[in-house]
Amino acid sequence: MGGWFNKKNNTIDDFKGLKMRIPGPGGKVVAGAGGTVVLTPGGEIFTNLERGVIDAMGF
Repeated sequence: MGGWFNKKNNTIDDFKGLKMRIPGPGGKVVAGAGGTVVLTPGGEIFTNLERGVIDAMGF
């Protein structure tokens, strides 16, 4: 799994409260780790990262 993050994540606890745009099974992992999965259209990902709507995006 890879992605872009607004801050560095060193431990699994760093996912708590993280708002992340990530589809599929990766989203279930992030949610299980305490993050929030945000579904947003692909064309709005970078704009949402800049505005703070999401903290990260994964693929």
